Amino acid sequence: MLKHRTFNLGKISNSMYLYYSLCCIVLALILDRLPDYANYQSLYENEGGYLLLQGRDLGFVLMAKVFKEYITYDLFRISIFLTSAAGAIYFSKHLQIHLARRLSILTSIPLLLIILMKFAIQFREGLAILIWMIYLTTHEKKLERTKFIFFATASSFFHLAIIPYWAATFLITRKNLKNTTTNYLTIVIFSISAYVVCSRNFLTANAQDLFATGKGAVIPTPYQYLYWSIFIAFPFYAYINSKWITTTTTTTTTTTKTKTSTIGDKIYALAPISIFGSIGISVIFLLFLVFDPATILNKNTLSDIIRIQTHLLTLILLQINFNKYFYAPIFLLLFLMTDYTRTIIESFTI
Repeated sequence: MLKHRTFNLGKISNSMYLYYSLCCIVLALILDRLPDYANYQSLYENEGGYLLLQGRDLGFVLMAKVFKEYITYDLFRISIFLTSAAGAIYFSKHLQIHLARRLSILTSIPLLLIILMKFAIQFREGLAILIWMIYLTTHEKKLERTKFIFFATASSFFHLAIIPYWAATFLITRKNLKNTTTNYLTIVIFSISAYVVCSRNFLTANAQDLFATGKGAVIPTPYQYLYWSIFIAFPFYAYINSKWITTTTTTTTTTTKTKTSTIGDKIYALAPISIFGSIGISVIFLLFLVFDPATILNKNTLSDIIRIQTHLLTLILLQINFNKYFYAPIFLLLFLMTDYTRTIIESFTI
């Protein structure tokens, strides 16, 4: 089993607490200037709006119905910030238990990117992701069906896009399945998810999510093809260099044997989900780009695919930082930071 230093158990650096506090203060001060502010305000004041009509993301709809009677939209958003910060601290403390190095702002920049994007802006999806990540760091080695169903249902009620993550988690935590089988099935699950988004034939397509870049066709340039190729290629590079996602189990018999596996318990379920999930997204992204570019080059469709892939790549980067020095994935870090900045800037134009 992995060996952990005693000072790591349940403790995170003071800089992480400071960061979460500053996030809440800053976000509260610039609340009405955050991307998608007006869209979420409309959903809140109309008690779910089109989400209620579509019968999706009912957790948010229920929150809007309950809180609208007592607090304003601004207070509701501030409450979301505080809840997300508390959840992030809880997740970070449990995450630290499984790490051999201290979790700090420097080593957890990918986590901070997720917090910025998913908790401050795309907060319906952020709440769904937070519940999933908390489950990954707190569940037992074996699948606890009641706990799994509760967390998965609550998470999916906030955003349907989290369903593929839970399906893959269910497979990975079932110890009777072989690693190779779960890896391939994870690719299939996320491939189907990406196909659904591209084909727009199901509710998870997010056809009316106004965050991202709006409607219309994209006329690609050579620079954009290069940009997309990084999203497509990096998951395969991460898989080829996947020693960083292995966990080691030592069995003592007459001799000592060491077995490595990409399917570990608890937090290490992040590894196969992020790598093989992003490979599934890459395959569909590439197939549509080559054989049906008119579909994938719709701004809504393209932004949804890139949004999913960006999150998966950020999870990969987060785990690399857990096991290697900070500067090891510097290229991917700079790329993702640029992409997050681009997404936020473009969202202001909607």
